[in-house]
Amino acid sequence: MTTTLTAVVLQGGGALGAYEFGALKPFFERPGFRPNVITGVSIGALSAAVLAGAKDDPIETLDRMWEHLSVSALPAIPGMEAWLAFFGADSMLHIDRTFAFSPLLATSMLDIEPLRQWLSGAIDFEKLNASDIRVIVTAVNVATGIYEEFDNTRGLTLDHIVASASLPPIFPMTYIDGSPYWDGGLISNTPLRCAINALETMKPDASHVRRELIAMDCNHIAPSTPRTLSDVIGRLLQIYFFGKLRLDLKLFEQFNAYLDLIEHLDDELPAESTLRRHPAYRKLMAHRKVDRLILVRGEGQESIGAATDFSRGSTRSRIERGYRDALRAIDAADDSKRRREGRRES
Repeated sequence: MTTTLTAVVLQGGGALGAYEFGALKPFFERPGFRPNVITGVSIGALSAAVLAGAKDDPIETLDRMWEHLSVSALPAIPGMEAWLAFFGADSMLHIDRTFAFSPLLATSMLDIEPLRQWLSGAIDFEKLNASDIRVIVTAVNVATGIYEEFDNTRGLTLDHIVASASLPPIFPMTYIDGSPYWDGGLISNTPLRCAINALETMKPDASHVRRELIAMDCNHIAPSTPRTLSDVIGRLLQIYFFGKLRLDLKLFEQFNAYLDLIEHLDDELPAESTLRRHPAYRKLMAHRKVDRLILVRGEGQESIGAATDFSRGSTRSRIERGYRDALRAIDAADDSKRRREGRRES
C-alpha cells in the first residue's frame, strides 16, 4: 500500500499571505488531510505555527488573525485603506515611538508587541513542539548574515516565529539567545529546500512511499513600469522577494529529473559496477525524488504596493481568490494522478 508524505511550503509576502491562507483552506477541508511537514517564512511562519499549534481550530484561528491584521478605511476618507493599513492593522501593529519622534535614531518603523501578544494567546507552544507535524521556520542572523532554520523537533518559541517575520526596516530585529534576527525571506522567500530535506529523512528506504510538495505562489503582480518613488520601492521588493521562485522551481525540476535518472541507472547497473562506489553516485542515491508538486497560482493581478495593502476589502478578495485557485490546482492534480494510475493498470 502506498504511503504519501506531504510537505506544505508557505511563502512570505506581507498582506499577500491572505491569498496563501485562502489556498490552504481547501486542502484542510479534505477528509483526513494532515501534512507531515510545514515550512514557513515571514507571514508563512506565523501560519505554520498556527496550523500545528493553535489552541483552537487552526483554520478558524488563521481566519481571526487575518481579521485582526486587516483594516477598514475611515468613513470620511474613502480609498485610504491601503495607506492606513501600512501604519497599523487593528490592534496588531503600531507606529514605533522612536521612529515617530526621532526617525534617524530608529532601527524600525513599527512596534509589533501587540502581534506578539496575539500570537502568544493563539498558539500553544507545548502543543506545537509535541506535534507529529514537523514545523520549520527560517530567519537570517543579522550579525553574521547566515540563513538559519529552526524547527519544532528542537523546540520553537514565540521569538523564533516572530524572528522569521522581522522584515527590516519595517519591523524590529528579534533576539534569540542574544543574537539579532531578521526575516528569512531576505535569503529565500519560498522555503522549498528545507521542506524537501525534511521529506527525505522520513522513511528514506521505503519503496512504497511517495512524496509531495504543496506550495503557493502569492505573487500576482500586474506587469507595469514604476512611475513614482513608492512604485520603485514596491517593484524592488517584488523582484527581490518573489523573483527567485521561478529559479527555485526550475532547479527543483532539474534536480528531480536527475534523481529519476539515477533510479533508472541503479536498476540497469550491474551489482559489481565500480560506479556504485563513486562518491557522486552514492550522494545522488541518498536523495529521494519528490513525486508530485501541487503549485497554487492564479491569473488575478495586484498593484505594485500589494504586499503592504492590508485593507479589509483586499484581504477578503485575496482569501477568496486563493481558495478558488487551490480548488482548481487540487482538481488538476487529482486528474493527473488518475491518468497515471490508469496508464499503469493498462
